[in-house]
This record gives sequence, C-alpha cells and structure tokens, in this order.
Amino acid sequence: MPKSSFYAKFFIKMDKLTDLESKSKDSILEEMASCGLQYGHSKSSIQPVVRPFISHIQNNVAIIDLAKTYEQLLEAIKVMESLGETDAPLLWVGTSAGARDFIAEAGEKTKQPYVISRWLGGLLTNFKVINQRLNYLLDLRQKLEKGELEQYTKKERMVREKELRELDDKFKGLENYQKLPKLLVVIDGKRHATALAEARKMSIPVIALLDTDDDISLATYPIVGNDSARSAIQFVINYLVEAYLKGQQKKNVSSPQQKEGGNN
Repeated sequence: MPKSSFYAKFFIKMDKLTDLESKSKDSILEEMASCGLQYGHSKSSIQPVVRPFISHIQNNVAIIDLAKTYEQLLEAIKVMESLGETDAPLLWVGTSAGARDFIAEAGEKTKQPYVISRWLGGLLTNFKVINQRLNYLLDLRQKLEKGELEQYTKKERMVREKELRELDDKFKGLENYQKLPKLLVVIDGKRHATALAEARKMSIPVIALLDTDDDISLATYPIVGNDSARSAIQFVINYLVEAYLKGQQKKNVSSPQQKEGGNN
C-alpha cells in the first residue's frame, strides 16, 4: 500500500482530539501509530543524534520509538500550556504542502502569526526592519480600503496595487507579528534551517517536529516523528494548539479570583 494511502486511511479529525491528560498512554501511542508518526526516513539518511530514538529498521526505513516521542510530546505540551497562561507570543512555521493548512489553522486558533509560504530572512534577527515593512503593508492596505489611492494617477495606483499584492503574499499570516516570539513551533528542521539558526542566534526556544534525517540538537524541544505525513503533522500540531489554549483558559479562570483576592 502506498504511504499516502496509508496516512489517508488514518487521517485524524480535528474535533475528535481531546486533552492528552484525559487519555491513557496506550491510547495515545495507538493514535500516534495510526497516523504514521513512527515512520522515519531511509537507513542511509539517519542522523547520528537521532539513533537513540529509533526502535529498529524495517524495509530499509527507520522506525521511531513512539514511547520516546510520547515523552517529548508531553514536555512540549507542558511548555505550550505554560506559555498560554501568560499569553506569550508564538510563531508557527511550516511551509511544506503537508503542513501549511494545519499551521495556518493553528495560527488562527491561537491568534498568533504563522509562516506558510517561505521563511523571510531576518524575520527574527532583523525584526525592526521586518516590522517596518509589515506596518507599511497594513497602512497601504488601509489606504486602498478607504479609497485613498484614488488621489494618485492611474500608473501610480497600479504600481502601489502591485506592491500591495506582493507584500500580501510575502507577509501572509504575519499581519499580527508585532512582537518577537517567545517560542517557535517548527515542522521539518531541514526545510527551515534558517529559522532554526535565527532562533538560536536570538536565544528563542523551539519546539520542532523533526524526522530521522534532522539534527534534533537544533531544537530546544524536539519531537522525533514523521514530519511529512499530513496525519502525523496534524496530530502533533493539534495537541500543541490545545495545550496553548488550555493555558489561556487557566489564566482566564484564575484572573477573576486574583482580582477578588486583591480587593479583600
């Protein structure tokens, strides 16, 4: 059976996912296996640092030890929940065909910026310039909506409208990128080597879904697993989103009590 058919068979519905804490470890491991999270790359492409996370080789493909991945996922979930409690800004990153939809959905659900087209060099290390360009885009967009571009000649309007289209494409998902993130969530380390390098340079921690051909030492909180199957990507992202939102809910529940206590 082709891999794509296998993954499609076990594709997970968003509304069927629940809090990790409400499930047994065995049931979570079963879910992880069902979505193909255990399938790594070929034996020849294994990174030495990943070997401790590989259970065995099957048909020349590295099979990941999901019990260890489970522990990594638990740690990442705790981090996400903690960040949610403080409304810490995040940046979701995933530009592969299998990750884009879920990264965009994660950004929308958590109201955090995301990257789904390509990583802009300097997004972290040259934040000030990136932020200026982003604000220029938002200003240009507002002027178009208000009809303020009508004051220009037809040629000038065409130039600005073309510029707006290019900036819209370039900054898609980054409209609310107004602060440096406290954490990056990345799918596929090889594809986003620049993002990982910038995060390290800026001392920004990273949660990353990394396959057996990735250097997992580049992520603060690596989750070793299949980073190309849509079902595997969705599984990991959904739990991370859920953890962040749970943290926010905890904050919202505790805030009134703190205020009430402060008034006594």
